[in-house]
Amino acid sequence: MGEGAEQARVIRERVVRRECRRCGEGFAQRAKGRPAMYCTPACRQQAWVQRHPRVDSDPGPPAPAVVHDIVERTLAPRPAAPDWISLLGLLAEQLGDDRTALVREHWHHRRLFTALQNATTALDTAHPGGLEPIVRRESGRYVVGPGRTGVQQQ
Repeated sequence: MGEGAEQARVIRERVVRRECRRCGEGFAQRAKGRPAMYCTPACRQQAWVQRHPRVDSDPGPPAPAVVHDIVERTLAPRPAAPDWISLLGLLAEQLGDDRTALVREHWHHRRLFTALQNATTALDTAHPGGLEPIVRRESGRYVVGPGRTGVQQQ
């Protein structure tokens, strides 16, 4: 699996532990909010003093050369064919129900349509002989929604 495929599977990434930018001491990150750069308010203040030196003050010890972050990545499992079938069924169900937000939020429809076209093109490439034999076997019919059918446009 290439690096691009793994990037697409990342659900959540957050820094869980970091080294202080001033003293180099490791510290845990808060679960919420902007990630902290310094272990304590005193270190943050000393770093500010180092960045804004006064002529008559001692600059203090230099900042560490390398700062390390420990990052936690949560990966999603790759969906199998039954999962995709279920998800596409759920999508069709939601699009068939006028009460869902997906129906009302029409600005998503073009991107959904493009994603479905791309998936169909990829399936046509992946299936031996393309999708033409499947379309012919289904007699040119496809399912539009629960209990409804439509005619395949040629």
